Amino acid sequence: MKSVECLAEYEKVLMTNVTSQNMFEDVLRWIHARHDDWMDDRIRIGLVGDTSSGKSTLINAILGKDILSSSVVPSSGVLVCCTKGPEESIVVHFVDGHSEVLKGKDYSKKKLQEYSDERYNRGNIKGVSSIELQTPNLNIGEDVILIDSPGLNAYGLAAHERITLDTLLPTIDICVYVTTVKVSSDANTLAVLNSVALYKCPIIIVQNKIDSINASPSGDKDKSQVAKDHVVRLRRIVDRSLIRDKKTVPIIQLSAIKALESKSGIDKKIKENNPSLSDSGFEHFIGMLKNQLDNYRPYIESVRLSSISQSIVSLSEEIGGSVNAMEIIESPIDDKDYDSMIAEIDSFIELSLKDVDNMMKSISLEIDSLIVNIKKMINRYLYGRRSTYFYCF
Repeated sequence: MKSVECLAEYEKVLMTNVTSQNMFEDVLRWIHARHDDWMDDRIRIGLVGDTSSGKSTLINAILGKDILSSSVVPSSGVLVCCTKGPEESIVVHFVDGHSEVLKGKDYSKKKLQEYSDERYNRGNIKGVSSIELQTPNLNIGEDVILIDSPGLNAYGLAAHERITLDTLLPTIDICVYVTTVKVSSDANTLAVLNSVALYKCPIIIVQNKIDSINASPSGDKDKSQVAKDHVVRLRRIVDRSLIRDKKTVPIIQLSAIKALESKSGIDKKIKENNPSLSDSGFEHFIGMLKNQLDNYRPYIESVRLSSISQSIVSLSEEIGGSVNAMEIIESPIDDKDYDSMIAEIDSFIELSLKDVDNMMKSISLEIDSLIVNIKKMINRYLYGRRSTYFYCF
C-alpha cells in the first residue's frame, strides 16, 4: 500500500534526531495511529452528532440489537468500534495494554455501560483506550468498522468534543453526521460540517427523529411538508459550509428508534401506530451507505495519500513559523550590568538556536521534497481515474 509506504518515509524524516522526535511528537503519534489503522485495511465509518441526536440508537438499529447506551447521559469519551465477527463479543482495550473479552451473558448493554458510560466510568477513570464490539449482524460489509464517537456539545465535557473532531475525524474514511429535525443551532451544525470538510472525507447527513414531526400549528402544512422544510433548512447550511462538492451530500430523514423497534422485533408486540422498517427511512439510509461504500472503495488509497499530504503541508507551514519565531528570539542581549555572564548565556543561546534553525530548515527542505514526491505518486495513482471524493493539489 502506497499510503503505508509514504507514512514510513514521513516518519523517517521526522525521526532525524532526538530534538525533532520531541518537537514532532504529536505528528509521530498521528503517523503511528494511521499506520495501524491502514494496515488493518478496513473502511472506517464514523458517526458523529450531539449527545441527544440518536446516533447510538442508529448504530443499534444497524446491529439489530439494543446494545449501545442511547440515553441522554454522555459516553465516557471512549470510542466504540463495531465490526463483523463470528460471534457476539465485547473486547475492552485498556491504556496499560491489557484487554478483556466479554461474551455470552456479559454481551449486554449493562456490561458495556460499565466502560463506555460517563455514569459508570466518569472521566474514564478505568483507563479504557477503546472498545471493540463484534457481531455477526453487521451487514454493511465485511471490510467495515463502524465507530460510535463521544457526543458533541455535552455540557461540561468539552474534551469529548475534541476527541471526536480532532482525534476521530482525521482517521475515518466516511462520516455519518447525525442531527435531528428538532430546532438546533445552525452555527454548531455549520462548525461540524466545516470540520468534516477539512479532512475531505465523504459525508452522509442523517436527520433523525422524523417520528416527532407534526403538522404546522396553523394547519397549512402537513407532516411531509414540514419534513421537507427541515431538509431545505439543512441544505442551506450545507451550501454555506466549506464542503467542496455540496450537491453530492445526501440528506436522509429517518427514525432510528422506530427502525430499532422494527429490527429488534419490538413492533411485533406493538403493531398499532408503529411504522414498518421501510417507513422509518432506515432502509433508504442503508442503501445510501452501501452505495457510498461501493463508490468509495476504489479511491481509499488516494484519499489516504491526500490526508498525508495535508499533514505535511500543515507541518511545513508550522516549521516556517517556528523558524521565524526563533529568529526574533535570537536578537542579541545587551545589558552593561551583566557583562560576562550575559555574554556567555547569550552566546550559548545563539549557537543553540542556530543549530535548531539549521535542523528545522533541513527538515523543511526534506518535507518539501516529500510533498513533491507524494504529489507525483498521487497523480500516478489517479491517472485515468476520476473521483468525486479526492481533489489533487
